[in-house]
Amino acid sequence: MRAATEADVDAMVDLQLAAWRDGFVPILPSSFALPAAEEFRPRLAESLATPGVRKLLAIGEDGRLEGWISFGANRDPDAPPGTGEVRGLNVHPDDWRSGVGRALVERALELLTEGGYEEVTLWSFEENERANAFYEELGFRRDGAGQRREFSAGALEVRYRRPL
Repeated sequence: MRAATEADVDAMVDLQLAAWRDGFVPILPSSFALPAAEEFRPRLAESLATPGVRKLLAIGEDGRLEGWISFGANRDPDAPPGTGEVRGLNVHPDDWRSGVGRALVERALELLTEGGYEEVTLWSFEENERANAFYEELGFRRDGAGQRREFSAGALEVRYRRPL
């Protein structure tokens, strides 16, 4: 694993779109259109400079990007002090169930703990049974308070939380 840099943006966008295509499109409303890579590139490049947010990459032995995670300061208006956030986890579909996602989340949780955070939240689509089971295996639980509609797809998201 290593920190993401601007040179990684194209590979990160390609991986994210592949993960969304296989993981999200089947569970989202039919009105959802997968964004073009050109829409993601500038936002992802800009987010690399966001204070309080880190992005880690999982690189395979062959040098191929297998997954990446974004985490750091919590964006929820009701987040108590000391709460971090896993902002996004993207694993290439070829690497699902290989341990890449688990390794990324576990490392992010270690770094959040080292950064002084005491708990962490994440948002997941309510209908994403595969991802939700994965997060629950890692000790995350729905907090029962957080629900929102994802801005581009209109699908219901639920908030998960766990202590660090």
